[in-house]
Amino acid sequence: MMQLRFLSKTFKASGFIFPLVVLGILAVAMFVVFVHSMGSAYSDQVAHVDEFSRCLAIAESGYNRVLAMIRNKPYRSRFFAKAPYRELNVPLFGGSYNLYVVDAPGHPWEADIYIEGIFQRCHRLFFWRVKFENSLLDAVGRIYPLLFTPRDAGEFPNTNDGSPLASVVDDLIATRKNNSAAVAAKAALIQPLTDTRDIIKILDGPTQIVVAPDLAHGSPVIPSASPLTPPPVAAPTVILRETFDNIPEYSSNPIPGFTFIRKGARYLGAHTEHDPPSPPKCYILGSEKEATIMIMPLTVENRLIFEFDYMIEVAPSEVTSSPEGIVGFCDATGNFSDARNSVVFRTNGSIQFNGISPRVIGTWEDEKWVSVKVDLKLDDQTADVFVNGSTILNKTPIHSLANVTHFGIRSPANPTKDLYSNIDTLVLSQ
Repeated sequence: MMQLRFLSKTFKASGFIFPLVVLGILAVAMFVVFVHSMGSAYSDQVAHVDEFSRCLAIAESGYNRVLAMIRNKPYRSRFFAKAPYRELNVPLFGGSYNLYVVDAPGHPWEADIYIEGIFQRCHRLFFWRVKFENSLLDAVGRIYPLLFTPRDAGEFPNTNDGSPLASVVDDLIATRKNNSAAVAAKAALIQPLTDTRDIIKILDGPTQIVVAPDLAHGSPVIPSASPLTPPPVAAPTVILRETFDNIPEYSSNPIPGFTFIRKGARYLGAHTEHDPPSPPKCYILGSEKEATIMIMPLTVENRLIFEFDYMIEVAPSEVTSSPEGIVGFCDATGNFSDARNSVVFRTNGSIQFNGISPRVIGTWEDEKWVSVKVDLKLDDQTADVFVNGSTILNKTPIHSLANVTHFGIRSPANPTKDLYSNIDTLVLSQ
């Protein structure tokens, strides 16, 4: 009887544990499946990046092979001179690539290289536009890329009918060339800055301040700025303030207050074709073979401010010769020397202030007004420079003005038309 009772208890206990074991096994299996599915998604991403990297490595290796083939013979005997060159399914690094090389239409010393890299699931097209720098000796001829861009694999040429991406590439290169001067100028302006807001302002980005909420009180905290009391400023001595309201049409006289040193002008006087800031008239200096130079006597004591609005009716790319336009300081003969402490309108489309270290302060464009103001403080030998109302340079070191005798304007020596408006020259003694 005792043995039967023991067997019955054992049977009941084993019946309770078995379902728990089954549930535990199912839970572990579901956890393994979940972890595997999450890990497989991550591993697929890693595999995709690896495949793309290998595609790029295959394409770059094919590109270097093409460059070696071009250098193997004189460029006039290049392997794709008579017809586009094509190779398909070239094995490399566990994958393969398709190659298409053709002369760039309209560019005798340039070539378009299409390489489609293939590695497992990844098919990517890579495009190069290269240029051969001609030389008297083919051995020293250089080949360098003008543009590289990845493209969709479906754009690989299927026929030997020219270069299908040529027009797209020409537009990209032209846009980059047109923007290069402005990009270089903005890069020069950004380089010395440390305040993000100033950098965003130069890049024409939004400058509104976003106020973070006060989490402790549930309402935004707007810091109140303490009022600033500006120091008293002595009344300025106005040397010149000319708004050109009453200039005779095409007058041959210099700007009132100035004297001609060199007169190479074709057009002088009122101008109403464009809309300058205010008033709607301005002074025109249109140069021919030599620069037009006008000067006025100047005595500087402690502080000098000069400002003006400027526009030139020619694109920077059409300015082909020096000298460049200058507004600033010179001697009695109209010699600007190295244009110290002056504003220079460079032929590359940039505007430069020549302090101790010349600094790019902006860019100029054809038929677009730009307003410049320079505040020179002789007591500490610094200057503040403003362009279109924005502070570009603050307390930048300047050259001494102890020997300055004249203030002048020089137009570029090109078939252009320089327009000036709202010229103010103020001397402050403090």
